Amino acid sequence: MHFRRLGDTEYYRGLERKLIRFAEPLFSKLVKDINDFAPDAVVNLGDIIEHVNVQTDTKNLEKISSVLKQINAPLFSCVGNHEVINLEPAKVANLLGQEKPTFSADVGGHHLVFLSPSDKETDMPGGYKMKRTISDADLLWLKNDLKNNRLPTIVFTHFGLAKDDLAGNHWFGSDLYRAEGFLENEDAVKDVLHESKNLLCVFNGHHHWTKTVMENGIPYHTVGSLIEDTTGKGVPDGVWFKVEICGGKLDISEQHVVL
Repeated sequence: MHFRRLGDTEYYRGLERKLIRFAEPLFSKLVKDINDFAPDAVVNLGDIIEHVNVQTDTKNLEKISSVLKQINAPLFSCVGNHEVINLEPAKVANLLGQEKPTFSADVGGHHLVFLSPSDKETDMPGGYKMKRTISDADLLWLKNDLKNNRLPTIVFTHFGLAKDDLAGNHWFGSDLYRAEGFLENEDAVKDVLHESKNLLCVFNGHHHWTKTVMENGIPYHTVGSLIEDTTGKGVPDGVWFKVEICGGKLDISEQHVVL
C-alpha cells in the first residue's frame, strides 16, 4: 500500500508510479470489500508503509494497524522492505500484532507459512543497504516446520523467489536493480521449499505488477501494488487476490478496488 501521508506521491524515472495519495482511501475501501467477501483468513504481503524515519514509520504502522483491526477475519502479515529500512523486523511484526516476523499457522485444513527478512543488511549497487535475507535460523525453522507438516501448504513472502528476468518491469527490469526484486538467498529458500511434498504455491508482492511464474512445477504468484499506476492514466491499480480452495486446487480471482 505504501502509505506515507495523505496527498503524497512519488516519481521514479520521470513517471508518477506510486500514487501514494490514494493509499488511505484505497485501503479503507479494500477492508470493506474483504469483509463483504468474509474470508477465512487475510494475508498482507508487506510494504503497507512508505519509509520516512523511525518515528514516522512507527506512527504510520500504528495507524494502518488500527485499520487492519477492522478486518473481520484472522490477519497474517509478511514484513516488506519499506517497513525495515528504518525499523527492525521484530518491531514491525509487533506493531502489526504478531509475535514473530517469520511463522506459520494452520487455517481451514491448510498450512500457511509467512517468511520475512532478517536484520542482516546487504550492500546494494548505489552504495546503500537492504534487508532481504531469510536468516539461517529461520531457514532451519522452515525446514523443520515443513518436515513436520502434513497439510497442503501455501507460502507467503514479500520478496520474489521464482526465476524471472523481470524484463519490462518499471522498478526492477534493469540489470542494476534486478537483484532488489528478490531475496538474497532465494535459492537456499527454494531448496527447502522444494523438499516439501505438500507445497501448493507461493505468493509474493514487491514487484509492483501481477504475474505468475512456474518453477519446478510450483506456481509463484506475484500480486501487484494497490497504489501502482500501471496504465499511466493516474489511476491506482487497486489489485488484490481472492483465493478459494476446493479439492486441493486454488481458484485465484484477480480483484481491483475501485474508488
